[in-house]
Amino acid sequence: MRGSETELNLVGHSPPRRESVAKVTGRAQYVHAMQLPAMLYGKIVGSTVAHGRILNIDTSAALALDGVHTVITSAEILKLIPQPFYGPAFHDQPILAIDKVHYVGEPVAVVLAADPHVAESAAQLVSADYEQLPAVFDEVEAASSTTIVHDVLKPAGTFPDLKHLQGRKGTNVALDYHLRRGDVEQGCAGA
Repeated sequence: MRGSETELNLVGHSPPRRESVAKVTGRAQYVHAMQLPAMLYGKIVGSTVAHGRILNIDTSAALALDGVHTVITSAEILKLIPQPFYGPAFHDQPILAIDKVHYVGEPVAVVLAADPHVAESAAQLVSADYEQLPAVFDEVEAASSTTIVHDVLKPAGTFPDLKHLQGRKGTNVALDYHLRRGDVEQGCAGA
């Protein structure tokens, strides 16, 4: 101790975790087991094709199921958020697929229901029709393919070295790097 201060030194000690007793006695509350008043459960409906245009999403059978609160598609999201895209380097991931899907399992709708089993059943009743587009399954092929994954590149702004790609169309290449200085031969000789 220094004067009236208490020195907290945890190096070399193993302080007990706060939740340990609750976990080993079975009293711990986990988020997935919590129930709150008027709580709804969500179930995501994923794309069944690797690449395609969304022609129609029929939610009527799911909405008719007793206990279903609503079914949300990109149409409802676009009313609230005009550009509902996110991603760390590129804003290329929509909250729910808009007009086109880019991979099998891409979320196209979400069902909200009062019971998780009802949400699961309703999700299976959502029907989506696609116009299948050619897909690319190899990154080397994608670099020169005429099948384009994203129509326009939209850098997120997180990485300044990507900003020159803003608005670029007709490419699957999302990063390019050009070494403009240096002598390779001299570098290898000195290595």
